[in-house]
Amino acid sequence: MSQLEAAQRHLTHALRRLETALEHRLTRPVAGSAASDSRALAAATAERDELARNLAMLHEQCDRLSVALNEAEHDNRSLRETNGHIGRRLEGSIAELDRLLGS
Repeated sequence: MSQLEAAQRHLTHALRRLETALEHRLTRPVAGSAASDSRALAAATAERDELARNLAMLHEQCDRLSVALNEAEHDNRSLRETNGHIGRRLEGSIAELDRLLGS
């Protein structure tokens, strides 16, 4: 596994953990007296909004990494094919030179 694939897998797992934590945080009831405190409610709402923004940002980064990984894999396949083609042409040219020189 390449470093890019490992990084993408790590980001995906982190994203899942964040989603789980966010879901848990949003579904957890606010404790006793904090429910009546409008400042605590506003702070909890702000925290929820920040977590939601972070989650959206991580999703975007994960999508960009997936696209970059797919492009890199495609480029790698193309380069391997090109290298193989060039290698065969060089071998053919060397064989032709050897034949012409009588080696």
